[in-house]
Amino acid sequence: MTKVCVVTGATGALGSAIVAALVQEDYLVLACGRNHKRLERLADSLWHHAGEVCPWVANLSTFSHTTLRQDLSRLLPPSRVAPDVLVCAHGAPPCSRPT
Repeated sequence: MTKVCVVTGATGALGSAIVAALVQEDYLVLACGRNHKRLERLADSLWHHAGEVCPWVANLSTFSHTTLRQDLSRLLPPSRVAPDVLVCAHGAPPCSRPT
């Protein structure tokens, strides 16, 4: 079974390098970032590797826990309830704290 990883900050220098390394190791990578064009370019540049990149446009600093869960359930393969790995390579908090 293919492992699934979420990489936040995927369009930055560190994030894109991590995405590239994971795709080479046959991961399905949910590449999260705020810039759709940069995410698409990243995915296009890695299409020939063993794994797969799924661009996920989101600003996690403004996400609620509910929105985060909804997006992940939409993006993850049907047999998955959570990713295997989470890499936080972004510069903002991942989401707001519940009240």
